[in-house]
Amino acid sequence: MDGRTLAFSAREPRGDTIQLAELGRSLPVASSTLHLGSHVRPVLSGDGRTVAWWNSGIGYAMGVKGDSPREICRTCGQPTHLNFDGSKAIFEAGHSPKVEELQLAKLGQNPRPLFHIQESRQWMQAGGRFSPDERWVAFSGWHEGEHQRQILVVPVTPDGTVAPDQVVEITNDGYANREPVWSPDGRRIYFLSDRDGPTCVWARDVDAGSKRPAGDVFAVAHFHSAGRVLRGPSANSGSIGLSAAGNFLVLTLTDTKGNIWARGTR
Repeated sequence: MDGRTLAFSAREPRGDTIQLAELGRSLPVASSTLHLGSHVRPVLSGDGRTVAWWNSGIGYAMGVKGDSPREICRTCGQPTHLNFDGSKAIFEAGHSPKVEELQLAKLGQNPRPLFHIQESRQWMQAGGRFSPDERWVAFSGWHEGEHQRQILVVPVTPDGTVAPDQVVEITNDGYANREPVWSPDGRRIYFLSDRDGPTCVWARDVDAGSKRPAGDVFAVAHFHSAGRVLRGPSANSGSIGLSAAGNFLVLTLTDTKGNIWARGTR
């Protein structure tokens, strides 16, 4: 959260790894490499001390220094967020159930749905992130069969029950809005959207207390070049790794280049 440490996955000859880099004034210098086999979407806690990841339907977490992997979520999807001290992890649903609900995982406890919205037409849920004060969750929601995705915010309640009038709509349009990310002060939500064609980074300011929109959606960074697009190593938009620190964003770009060859004839 303070922008000092970056967690990312890297493919090496001896297998995939999770690497940690300390970000300074110059290029990042890798400070630690965790050789953990195949994994998807490592996420780092706000204090930089815990990392979580996913492998073959099982979620794991471990301290980044002198710790061993611990299973915290079975038959779940990819992790999307760790809270500041690493005690709570959000995972997406696994095995494509009829209703896709985000899962809350804690060490030593069985995972449970993070929240349930009491509506007849259920919201599918993905890309969940705790607000900096952990009182709210932003996520990408949609109804079964829909292409459009909305950015929604709900309060964290003791029993996980959310009334329909507690759902805050950050977007309500016909676009695919995904991967919401809170600014460190909790007053802005960044997200990915195809509202101008290609997938770009957009944002909307929110009220500090109610988290309701405080202004219009605005563009943050465009990527309209065919040779440079917002794309991660997998088709899942979470692999783009959109994250926000105090004065910068982190994301994955894919550069595509090609050559044209001509063959002469006689």
